[in-house]
Parts: sequence; C-alpha cells; structure tokens
Amino acid sequence: MIRRLAALGFACSSLAALGACGSSDSGSDTQTISNAKIPFTFEVPKDFKKTPVSPGSSQGAPPIVAYGLDKLNLIDVRQSATKELSLDSVSAQIKTSLAQLGFANEQGKREKHGDTEMVVFGVDNKVSGTKTTSTLYFFTGGGGTWEIECQSTPPKADQVSEACTTAVDSLTFTK
Repeated sequence: MIRRLAALGFACSSLAALGACGSSDSGSDTQTISNAKIPFTFEVPKDFKKTPVSPGSSQGAPPIVAYGLDKLNLIDVRQSATKELSLDSVSAQIKTSLAQLGFANEQGKREKHGDTEMVVFGVDNKVSGTKTTSTLYFFTGGGGTWEIECQSTPPKADQVSEACTTAVDSLTFTK
C-alpha cells in the first residue's frame, strides 16, 4: 500500500525526500534504524536495505525512511500528523479515509508493541498489477502521529511479517 494511503484524512505535513538514515551493528541479525526526522528508533533485519520510493508512487506524504527486500516488500515510516492525536481519532480518520479509497470493510484494532499503544489496519491492494498486503501501524509520541507500514507480496509475506514484528516491537522513542 505504499503507493497510496498517507493522505488518510490527516493534514499531513509535506515531508522532504528520504533523509539520511543511520544504523548500528551490534553483531546481531538486525540493524537499528534512526533518522533525524523521526523521534524514535526501530530494528529491521540486516537484509532489509534502504529503499527509495519512486516519485509519484505514493499518495500523500512520502515515507521519511523505507527499508526493504525490494520496492514491494518493505517497511516504511511516515508522519501522519504534526501533533499527537488520540488513537480513537486516528482510528476513525483512517477508517473513513480507507473507505474513500475503496477499502470500506477495513477495521482497525488496538495493539500494544513494547510500550507503545497502536491502532492497526490491514489492507490488501495491487501495486502496478502485483498483489500486496499492508499492515499499517499508527501511534503517537515525540510530538507527532506516526505510521509504520509493512507491505509485502505473497512470496515474501512471511519474511516481511517477521521483520515488521521486529520493527514495531523494538520501537523506542528517543525524543
């Protein structure tokens, strides 16, 4: 769904192109992702590489950072709002926006990952004719409302799902 949804009813700030990303290597199978434009870090597998998103391939604010196996199997971060919104408000706005985009039956659910409360939506979509599935994790902190999107194609769904769980479970606010 990276080719779509950040315009989800929020007055998304227009974010610049992908910023410089940092990672640390502690000898594990994961790398820590940090970026000056996001107030948190998270982990992804080392085989997930910084992935550019083509201009015009995304609705709304472009990802601040994206890491993936390729351009269809990835994890990205977006700022959904420049203030911390209640998760009830986020859930209602996302549900409305998804319905306007043709995903009328999508329901959000509440989940807690680490110390972070999130509202989560799942969406099946097609990107350039290829079936994709996205899990959208919305959460607040560091003065904003954020989204981590995990998008996959059927052949790499398990690998992306595992990486996504690592990412949201390791999310740590630094600001």
